[in-house]
Amino acid sequence: FIIDTSAVTNPRIRDVLKAKNLAEAVLILTDFMIKAKLRFGMGFFMSPTTYDELAQYLLRNGVGPEAVSAFSAVVLVKPPN
Repeated sequence: FIIDTSAVTNPRIRDVLKAKNLAEAVLILTDFMIKAKLRFGMGFFMSPTTYDELAQYLLRNGVGPEAVSAFSAVVLVKPPN
C-alpha cells in the first residue's frame, strides 16, 4: 500500500483510531501496520519526498522522534517506479 501524508495527518484518522492526539494516532497506526505486515504480508511504501514531508510535519506537531522512527521502520521509503 502506498501511504500518503494525509493518511496519517487527517484529523478523521484520529477519531477513527480513538486517539487523543496526533502522537497517539501515529503509534496506533504504526502498531496496526506492524500487525498487518506480520499477519497478512502487507507492505507499506512512501516516496522519499512524501516521507520527509510527513516526518517534518509530525516533529513540528508534537510527535516525538521515537514515534516517527517506529513509523519509519514499518514503511519502505523508495522512489516510485
